Amino acid sequence: MYCKQNLKTKCGAVLCAAALLAGALSGCGGQTSASSAAANAGTSGASGTTSKEPVSFTVIVPYQDELPNNNNPVLKKIEEETNSKINIEWTPMISYGDKYNVIMSSGQMPDVLIVPDLKASTYIDAVANDQFWDLTSYLSSGEYDGFKNLNAITLKNSTTNGKNYAIPRERTIKRKDVCYRADWAKKAGLDAPDTIEKLYKMAKTFAEGDFDGNGKKDTIGLLLGTVSDGGGQTIDCLNTLVVANGGFNSWGVKDNKIVADKTTPEYLKTIKLLRQMCQEGIISKDFAITKTTSQMSEYIDKEKAGLWLNYGLPGTSDSLLLSKQKKDPNIKRSDIYGFTYMKDAQGNDRIPAETGYNGGIAFPKSSVKDEARLKSLLSVFNFLNTKEGQRLLNNGIEGRHYKVVDDTTCTEITGSNSKNLKAELNGLNQMGGAGNLVLTTVSDTIGKDLATARVTFKDTDLIADASAPLNSKEYSTNNSNLNKAFDTALFKYILGEINDSEFQAAIKTWQTSGGDKIAQEFTEDYNKSIKK
Repeated sequence: MYCKQNLKTKCGAVLCAAALLAGALSGCGGQTSASSAAANAGTSGASGTTSKEPVSFTVIVPYQDELPNNNNPVLKKIEEETNSKINIEWTPMISYGDKYNVIMSSGQMPDVLIVPDLKASTYIDAVANDQFWDLTSYLSSGEYDGFKNLNAITLKNSTTNGKNYAIPRERTIKRKDVCYRADWAKKAGLDAPDTIEKLYKMAKTFAEGDFDGNGKKDTIGLLLGTVSDGGGQTIDCLNTLVVANGGFNSWGVKDNKIVADKTTPEYLKTIKLLRQMCQEGIISKDFAITKTTSQMSEYIDKEKAGLWLNYGLPGTSDSLLLSKQKKDPNIKRSDIYGFTYMKDAQGNDRIPAETGYNGGIAFPKSSVKDEARLKSLLSVFNFLNTKEGQRLLNNGIEGRHYKVVDDTTCTEITGSNSKNLKAELNGLNQMGGAGNLVLTTVSDTIGKDLATARVTFKDTDLIADASAPLNSKEYSTNNSNLNKAFDTALFKYILGEINDSEFQAAIKTWQTSGGDKIAQEFTEDYNKSIKK
């Protein structure tokens, strides 16, 4: 059975807590007058009150680019539909982490708190100290129709000690794919590289050929990028290959124990293949210093590579695509680029699942004093998780910001006022939870194909990280240090700078320095969750 998932992916230390909190709790929001329908919705059993007074609350919301304007039609529409007055203090995304830490350490919080990381020790300690409302029953009882749209996997992954203390902010759960030059593949007579064998064959073909037409064999076969993750600098999307080889997505379950991928034969098989590809000149010797963020501009757009691991596709404004369209206006994005999701050797889909969320929305007990107040706030966020609410937060107002194409996609309304229209949506999606009913903005056929592929799959196609819903103190405090040391050895092994026994020794060091303890604590938490 196929199912749909969601379509979505520092304040200076000199500021004192009092100054931050004064701004947080003052806020500013547009004045609204609720329609009779909104007023009735606000007085339903979910709100816990019979008053038609707007539900007023404060929330600090991170944003990127330009400072959002609270006096905009999207926010006003949300307030009208929920009979609320939302007092938003906008904070630059880069500053939000520091502001959040100051608020958490002070204990004085806004009515609604956006938690950036539900696995961080700061949040877990706060939960242990009973600082947030337990939302488990409200999210699953059926009393709130909007919360029914939250994905079950996401709800599980975002738990703390088996309970939900925040509304998870859903993100796309099926993301990691393989991208390739469709025109090069066509010229070489190759199918989509959806298995390890096909991927190796395409990488070798691209590396040994002259597909950029410069008369030299100077193309990277498989372009790897690095990213900061878990405290270390590691290979981005490496689990795409490990999972396709039959391995775990970082952590898996074996004999009722949580096991790290790096301790398994499937992981080692994958890394040995990368080492072989590097020795054969298929992978660039510079991969260890190649940032994922520079892949497009430094390699793909310059036609130095035609196969890479990714989270989507180059956009319609990609410089290589535009240059080719300048020569031939009939060229489409699908003529240049292709994408595929990985399968195992038997042809079964095996895709590493994302955790499905990015932080969550919590309700502090210090500012939300009783259940009646909690329910009034939940009634607002219940709406924001309905189809209408999700699309307001993410797509805007139909006819003003977008035009519907079909049940899952839309086109963006552009023109001289396009910049102002985008500014009206800036940051609002940070308050969203469920995302499975958001429309994906598309502008061509392959964009629609990708949007459809992301939400169409069987549960067995996705391989989850078994540790996602689990907690480990050792992981919280020591994982960064462990990763830094291990990733250094990983790069050296692939580059051929250390041998098999030295790499095995690095794995053993990872285990004895804390890795085994993390696995033990994850296992203990896993067994507790089974009993619950």
